[in-house]
Amino acid sequence: MLRQPAETQTLYAELSERLRALEAARSFASLSGTFAKKQVRDADYWYFKTSEGAAGQREYFIGPGDRATRAVMKTYSAGRAEAEAARTQVERLCAMLRQGGAMLTDTPSARVIAGLASAGVFRVGAVLVGTHAFIALGNLLGVRWESALRTQDIDLAASRVLHVIVPQTEADLPKALDALNGAAPPGDVADTGARRVDLNINHRQYALALEPRVTLLDALRDYAGLTGAKKGCDRGQCGACTVLVNGRRVNSCLTLAIAHEGDEITTIEGLAPLQSLSEMQTAFIEHDALQCGYCTPGQICSAVALLAEVAAGSASAVTADVRVRTPVTLTDAEIRERMSGNICRCGAYPNIVAAVRAARGRG
Repeated sequence: MLRQPAETQTLYAELSERLRALEAARSFASLSGTFAKKQVRDADYWYFKTSEGAAGQREYFIGPGDRATRAVMKTYSAGRAEAEAARTQVERLCAMLRQGGAMLTDTPSARVIAGLASAGVFRVGAVLVGTHAFIALGNLLGVRWESALRTQDIDLAASRVLHVIVPQTEADLPKALDALNGAAPPGDVADTGARRVDLNINHRQYALALEPRVTLLDALRDYAGLTGAKKGCDRGQCGACTVLVNGRRVNSCLTLAIAHEGDEITTIEGLAPLQSLSEMQTAFIEHDALQCGYCTPGQICSAVALLAEVAAGSASAVTADVRVRTPVTLTDAEIRERMSGNICRCGAYPNIVAAVRAARGRG
């Protein structure tokens, strides 16, 4: 770990403020592009063409060839000069920072870490996520890490994180930073209480080291590497995390993984043998019962359990006679009611109903 000179720390603070100011003042003038005129029915119309951003080349309508449109174009030209000057200044500051030994990172990460540091979260213990966060914190603390970083950018809810505790007194800070640079958490870190949890997932045994508080959803995604079940609301309201436990559908975000030792857990990845599809998956594809696909794994798992419930005679809120435990007639109303716990924000509900009905017919 190398201590950065005070000049570099001052420059970093100046660069952070300048980046915030640029972001706040970002406007039409910050885009590079050209004005183009089109003539429609003997009338002139002005457009602005730019190729900045992930969307590629875009064309924006400015207005007809009148005084107001010319004023907009004049304002852009004046603002463009200011934007270029600001960009040049930022590039100059970045060059000086690199020369001084700072490790630059992306603006959003630097801003987030700066806010966390200002709030004092690192004084009481917090979680540092990803390479960019590590670099930004080093710049804020005025140090440069000697070895190349290889930390993995991961979700905040994931398990593979680096705990960072900065002591209350400044006198203890160098010692804490030295310990951190040696890949050891500074200070005393409380035992997380992780224990071995054996889970049977998709007919395969997984031995996972989990804290008691880890949900089944997090265990599947972040420990077992099965990312089919999706984290949507994380409150059991959207159904994107639906999996099957002993054949019954469960919102995996609301149940603890440790409670399912010995249970048979099936995710979307385990509904059919490798390189093949289940009847329900095939029906969803054939009936175009999806759009973005985010909710689809939960929808399909829920639909599979639905058919099993109907065959077992389990009644729903719309079942005509709940006293008779015989296979239920699967009407569209039954399907809609039984699938109501799975939300599709793309609105593919009619096709989902058709897919479930088709899969029932095949079964």
